[in-house]
Amino acid sequence: MILPDAASKSLYQTNANIATNISYNANLNVPVQITKWWQTNNNLNVFYLSFEAPDLAGKALKTGKTSFQFKTQQTFTIVSGFTAELSGSYESPLDYGTFSIRPRYSIDAGVSKALFDKKASLKFALSDVFNTYKTNLSSIYSGLTYDLYQKNESQIGRISFTYRFGKNEIKPARRRSTGTEAEQGRMKN
Repeated sequence: MILPDAASKSLYQTNANIATNISYNANLNVPVQITKWWQTNNNLNVFYLSFEAPDLAGKALKTGKTSFQFKTQQTFTIVSGFTAELSGSYESPLDYGTFSIRPRYSIDAGVSKALFDKKASLKFALSDVFNTYKTNLSSIYSGLTYDLYQKNESQIGRISFTYRFGKNEIKPARRRSTGTEAEQGRMKN
């Protein structure tokens, strides 16, 4: 919780017990093969959060809001062994305790190459391509007004190499016959 300190006219963040916290959540995941070379995975998370405290630092708190998060991942097979990936996420406005978080969104991209007969891969990825992911908070607490802006480093490039050791194939299960099957076979002869 972010609460005011009247004496110093400042804010402080603390853990506080509240009387009631209610949370409902529904999640939907939809993978789709659009074409032979394009597949997508889409995820929608819809949730309701409410907080209630009759006396939080001398004031009553009562909030409740339905919000959602949407994430999509698009994977494209460019040519044999090369794939590209584009993903995006959007988080709707969210009320959490004494503050409200404005919408957040970002787009990530990457390209990978399969190597050594698909036993390995080399991948380059860039998160938050347009450098848009940031946190803007504002107060929803009675008698307290503030706005906070936070921008962590979210635009990060990564190069990764992955190698799978061992066999990629699993042997099929051995066919085992029972004594009854063997006996039935003898009776037919």
